[in-house]
Amino acid sequence: MMWWHSRYGVPKTWVSDNATHFKNQVLALLSKFMKAKQEFVVAYSPWLNGSVERVNRDVLQVLRAMILEYSLSYQDWVHLIPLVQANLNHSPVPSLAGRAPIEVFTGLPCPSPTSTIFVPGYAPISVNTSMQTIEESLAARD
Repeated sequence: MMWWHSRYGVPKTWVSDNATHFKNQVLALLSKFMKAKQEFVVAYSPWLNGSVERVNRDVLQVLRAMILEYSLSYQDWVHLIPLVQANLNHSPVPSLAGRAPIEVFTGLPCPSPTSTIFVPGYAPISVNTSMQTIEESLAARD
């Protein structure tokens, strides 16, 4: 939250459900210190925050698939969050006139979300290098 606030400013209001990790003394003090208002909605109420619950379900499904795809340990899920987040932020949305959230937020064209994956202990893969290697291999056959 502090990173967000330092970069974009303090929102006048932030909304969360009544879960204990959102409704506690630390966040109450933070809210008071930043002169922001924290509002709460009823947990698991799809009529209030159904789109958030839907995205969370999709995120979990994508994380499970990626853990299997990359043959990672379940403890390494945290390293996939930047890729999943980038995918959500870089995917066009009908409600944003077919634009991606990052494009609307920054006004800049969308970079590839695959440039954000980093898992310690795994060598990064360059798509361009891999493609060049494949093309050279195919050319050598001719």
